[in-house]
Amino acid sequence: MKHAALFLFMATSASLGLSQQVVEKIPEIPVSVRNQQPCEDGAVWVQGEWVWDKDQLCYTWVNGHCEKGPKNKAYHPGRWLRAEGGWTWVPGRWESLRGQHRR
Repeated sequence: MKHAALFLFMATSASLGLSQQVVEKIPEIPVSVRNQQPCEDGAVWVQGEWVWDKDQLCYTWVNGHCEKGPKNKAYHPGRWLRAEGGWTWVPGRWESLRGQHRR
């Protein structure tokens, strides 16, 4: 895991209704090598993402992996979202294949 040295702001994202960690600058994605072996049947590649480290007070990169998702769901990768004072990470999630996707 790689620690991103970031200046921290605490903020609440009204648009998401969640208390989130906000940073001034989006950290650089570390070089992460995907396993050259294909995922086993029924599994998909879930890209790496950022996780807040409460001890280090920064986002830490977690490498991607193969994962079997719930039936009739597709994985939507995480993304950075503009927030008051900077940027906040919205984690990836599994969403239903039916109907409209919310992002």
